[in-house]
Amino acid sequence: MRLRILLAALLSVSAVGLAEDYADTSKLAGSWDQDGKTTWKLAPTNDGVHFTFMRGGQTVADFECNTSGKDCPIKMDGKKATVSVYFNGPLLVMMQTRGNDVVKWRFGALGDGNQMQVEMTAITGNAKSETLHYKRTDAPQAASR
Repeated sequence: MRLRILLAALLSVSAVGLAEDYADTSKLAGSWDQDGKTTWKLAPTNDGVHFTFMRGGQTVADFECNTSGKDCPIKMDGKKATVSVYFNGPLLVMMQTRGNDVVKWRFGALGDGNQMQVEMTAITGNAKSETLHYKRTDAPQAASR
């Protein structure tokens, strides 16, 4: 009997945690600008996210990828690469492989959802690790995953 009560309590806490994570990840849908330097557009799809990345007004990458962690072939800066995308709690994580370089991108909404933090961490290669902050340029969108 105690085991059933404990199991029921754990399941209900997990469900609340998942609902909170979903609420946070839905904040990522939309257009984000970093002082006119770079722009990310994240749009939910049936099973993933459509990404558009612009630098100086020029499209650097425009691709769609599932959020199940499966590899998706893309082009970034005109060069072939592979990404895998998944949610880790409220964060959207993208692992990008281009040649010998592997970069981990973590997208997360901050506060009320009008700011987004993007952490780029070099796993291998010569990529630069940095954290950038973006401001929302549109109204929040409803997201589904």
